[in-house]
Amino acid sequence: PPRQLTSEERAARQRALEEEMREQRRREAEAQSISVLSAAEEARRRAEEERRRAEEEEAKRRAEEEARRRAEEEAKRRAEEEERRRAEEAEVKRRADAAAE
Repeated sequence: PPRQLTSEERAARQRALEEEMREQRRREAEAQSISVLSAAEEARRRAEEERRRAEEEEAKRRAEEEARRRAEEEAKRRAEEEERRRAEEAEVKRRADAAAE
């Protein structure tokens, strides 16, 4: 039969077991903190992506707004030009009619 362990051997085994358990807890804590860090990094990356997308959408909205404003100004300018041209033609016709009388 196997011999009985001395109290020193039992204490040494107990210490080794406790050390192994401490090491295991340390590894688990390290893995947990790595997991927390990578989750934080992922959240930061997502927030950065969201901010960039929002900036791109805002830039696109501004560009569309500017294009619409320019198109409206151009349409207004053309309408005013057309109005002036018609007024001049009407004045020329009125003078011609007056001269013909």
